[in-house]
Amino acid sequence: MKTIKLMAVVCLACFASSCELGNTEIVPNDEHLLINKEENIVKLILDDPLTEKYFNSLNAVFQIRELKKNTSDNNNLRITDFNSLEEFKEFVYDNFENPEETYQTIYNSASLGQEIRGKFPDIDKLSPEDFEKIVNQISFSIENVSYENAKRGQCEDQLSSDLQTCRDGALVAAAGCGLLTPTLLGALGCGGIVYLAELVCIDDADRSYGICKIYEIQ
Repeated sequence: MKTIKLMAVVCLACFASSCELGNTEIVPNDEHLLINKEENIVKLILDDPLTEKYFNSLNAVFQIRELKKNTSDNNNLRITDFNSLEEFKEFVYDNFENPEETYQTIYNSASLGQEIRGKFPDIDKLSPEDFEKIVNQISFSIENVSYENAKRGQCEDQLSSDLQTCRDGALVAAAGCGLLTPTLLGALGCGGIVYLAELVCIDDADRSYGICKIYEIQ
């Protein structure tokens, strides 16, 4: 799976500052043109109705709280990969109350992420900084999420075990899964793991950071 790296500001001044105005011939700077193009892509993605649906779907995902009462071994939730949709579905059924609703909620969110990828294939060409703008914007759309936590990203070296920090770190990772993973199964598997971060990382301060590193090397 791809790295889980994941507000938008259209900075036209960046391009303007690279040009000598007045009577001087304007010579565009290729680097600034590239930056301007990336920022326009970010704006297009954030302004698209699909993205609003994706934000709403993540909000629904983060309402999922009910683990089965017999799910006491957190190691059971630290699966790092799934080989099929059925395997992922079995994982959900084994660990969650209301498994059908839980599976469908995660599936819908991952599917919307794939739709956005299909509509904006240049998303893979965005710099980590520009992709982070998209993910950070998500933090504003989810109720009771701390922007200060979420903006750090899930790869924060000193991620605390505070439950709110875990939740907000998971939000960033989950959003990145849906948008950066090139297959539906990948988005489900990757997202399914980090969606659980809030439920288990209170017992493991390095969980979110560890997940991030696992996916960076695959």
